[in-house]
Amino acid sequence: MWREPTYRAYIELLGRFARLILFDKRGTGLSDRVPVGSVDDRLDDIRAVLDALGVTKAAIYGISEGGPLALLFAARYSERTSALVVYGSFARMCVADDYPIGVATAAWQERTEFTERNWPVVDVDRWAPSMSGNAQFREWLAEVRRYGASPGAARELMEVIGAVDVRSSLAAITAPTLVMHRLDDATVPVEMGRLIAQHVPGACWVELPGADHLPWTGDVTRLVAEIENFLAQAPARS
Repeated sequence: MWREPTYRAYIELLGRFARLILFDKRGTGLSDRVPVGSVDDRLDDIRAVLDALGVTKAAIYGISEGGPLALLFAARYSERTSALVVYGSFARMCVADDYPIGVATAAWQERTEFTERNWPVVDVDRWAPSMSGNAQFREWLAEVRRYGASPGAARELMEVIGAVDVRSSLAAITAPTLVMHRLDDATVPVEMGRLIAQHVPGACWVELPGADHLPWTGDVTRLVAEIENFLAQAPARS
């Protein structure tokens, strides 16, 4: 990850104002190659990481498919959540009778099967259109995926994402919450971010320009500044 200048700059910006704790979810990255587990399993993993580092309370930052986990953690473990930041995310991905903005179930199944068959190919034009002409970035992101997970694990992750629905937990979140989304994000539609902001009590909504889904491409300075400014005020709001 650190070989890519845009990612390194993004992490270093966050590290200027916060102690930044990152971990690879079970079954991926440097974590053991075990089944990715249920949402509850992964919630316990967040708690285990905090316990191992002696952190009793933290600001939780959830990106993309990490957003539902962050939202659910904040709802269940309010005593351990000083603030919540969610970027480019969703409370539910697939369509339902009361959720017309979701992806059709058949379309998600096709996307899941495509992901497994073509792993680790990345659709950079959709994930980070500002980098679509950068061959080095495209090769790097494919390499990250290759090292990060197997095709089978990628399929499991997609299946977990397709089944998740944390909408019923949004009203229980009491931590100061910032929800950010880029307006033209083609990976996770902005309407999904708006729904989160509408249902988390007192949430701050920030709609950023741009189409990149990855937080470390596009206007990174603006994105990180929004987080820094929010966290600086969060203790007074909590």
